[in-house]
Amino acid sequence: MRARQKPSTISRKVVLPILLVGLGTFGCNGPSTDQPVPERNSPETPEPADNDSKQSAMMQTLLARAAADPDDRQGLQLEVSCGLAPNSRQARISSRGVVVWHQSRQLRLPPESMDRILEALVDQNFMALEERYGTPAAAPVATCWVSLALGGLEKSSAQFADGPQSEPLKRLANTVLDECEPFADQGIEASSLEDGLAKVSREELDADALSVFVQQVPTSTETTSGIYLSLHGCHAVARVYDSQQAVGAATTLDLDCSATVELASMLAGLPLADWPANFWADSYTDLSVQVLNHRRAFQAKRFAGLDREGGTPHQSSFDELIGSLEALHGRVMEEGTTESEPGPAG
Repeated sequence: MRARQKPSTISRKVVLPILLVGLGTFGCNGPSTDQPVPERNSPETPEPADNDSKQSAMMQTLLARAAADPDDRQGLQLEVSCGLAPNSRQARISSRGVVVWHQSRQLRLPPESMDRILEALVDQNFMALEERYGTPAAAPVATCWVSLALGGLEKSSAQFADGPQSEPLKRLANTVLDECEPFADQGIEASSLEDGLAKVSREELDADALSVFVQQVPTSTETTSGIYLSLHGCHAVARVYDSQQAVGAATTLDLDCSATVELASMLAGLPLADWPANFWADSYTDLSVQVLNHRRAFQAKRFAGLDREGGTPHQSSFDELIGSLEALHGRVMEEGTTESEPGPAG
């Protein structure tokens, strides 16, 4: 479990990294954009057990409140996967009961279903589950996984294919998925990335369907800093790279969803389908845009044969988009809540 708190408050513990082979790219802080994870310069010092116990007790209290009162669910993100492809089931659930099912369609749960899901987390004692069950091999396969982010804290529990199995974890995961699946046929899909962006901009798809990721890593010859921004729906995570390519602590911000809709409208007005995969940039830049299961990725750097002034189709539009994302990154860094120490990517 980890805490995202102001630097003066409790520290945090790294959540176990999980490779979800056969389940797709899925995660509470970085679910569906396959973004690179920044390297860190030094290993993290283990957190004292008493701090961990305090965080666990705090999250237990927050979860009980969220189960009892919808007004206490702001920022909640629940992700559940169970089974191996092609028979796996996956759901990403927001505080507002918006579900991305199998990354391919979006649906909205009735309030009573959302209530039952959170009650199950409490009644089946999710907080008592171990961080992992089974034995991770060289290429670990997670067959079941539940991850919850709430109130700046996170907890995950994963089942690996090899070794002892956890029936309580499997039962909880299937309880959540069983609550979502009856509504899957009513979900809204997108035929393409362009169609998805248009639907988000028209609010036919909820803002939670959109994911945008950008990072600019300074080259060894530069003295400037770089940015890391991961946006999933209305939730943004920002970091800063220093001139030595070391990544800083995560700063998070829950945006007004109208900001995400506005970004979707901007993206919908760009001919992303016609953009080349490569652009010119002074810094090494990765950009990806995804709506449900439709995604385009772009890379920019000092490619041989390219320059910013000419020869690269849509270069000016790419630069304008990066500028807008840099502005959003600045807003998140200014208004958001920062981890007490650096951690893995969001």
